[in-house]
Amino acid sequence: MNEWHNKLSATVLFPQNILSARINTDTELQTTTKQSGSFTVGAGKGLFGGYSTGRKAQSKTVAVHKHRFELRYQLSANSNVQLKTIDFGSNRVEADNLCDLVQNLR
Repeated sequence: MNEWHNKLSATVLFPQNILSARINTDTELQTTTKQSGSFTVGAGKGLFGGYSTGRKAQSKTVAVHKHRFELRYQLSANSNVQLKTIDFGSNRVEADNLCDLVQNLR
């Protein structure tokens, strides 16, 4: 599908037009940190100064994967190579299914 100023048109591809089909994955690491409270005895710079205990930090990192199907094709021998992409978000299975389908057409 091609979108030209909010008008859609279809591109018909034959197996010989398809140059490659693949999945591209971007990975983003997201880290969150929680800190627990602390308990302080004493204060100031005097003889006893101050003593803190119980403060802890805990971090958790999660990898977020975003999958994109990429199709490279050429409509004729002398035309430019075109690239179409379809975003699948975190759904790798559906991206793989489409990629397998296109590769089997070739």
